[in-house]
Amino acid sequence: MLKTLKPVPIFSIANTSDIEIHYEVKWLEKVGWEPYTLKPRPTPDLLETHNHFLDYGGPIENIKPRVRFDSNPNDNKITYHPTDLEFYSPSVGPGFVPNRQKDAREYHFSYDSRQETVKLNDSEKRLTFQVVNQ
Repeated sequence: MLKTLKPVPIFSIANTSDIEIHYEVKWLEKVGWEPYTLKPRPTPDLLETHNHFLDYGGPIENIKPRVRFDSNPNDNKITYHPTDLEFYSPSVGPGFVPNRQKDAREYHFSYDSRQETVKLNDSEKRLTFQVVNQ
């Protein structure tokens, strides 16, 4: 049984806002971006969440997940801002189904309607990855 267990990198992203969020995930430098969409939060007690995990046979040290998203969705152009993320890596066996609260490093998107900006927040550290326009 122990020989079939392997570490699997996993993180989750939730949408706490009232707008639809489009973002992309990239796990490895030589791999392309994968698009995802999170629907708006339907009620205060429900969240749209995606668990992201990589069934990877190589060394886990090579994995550097990145997320990019349009931080200003109302400016009629897409300007992606890449952000490096951390992950958890539980040892799992065949048929693994991720559990956001038990297995994943958690992040969430929020939307500031006054500034019309989307932010990605580290749910565990209570940090916000803000984009600074220069």
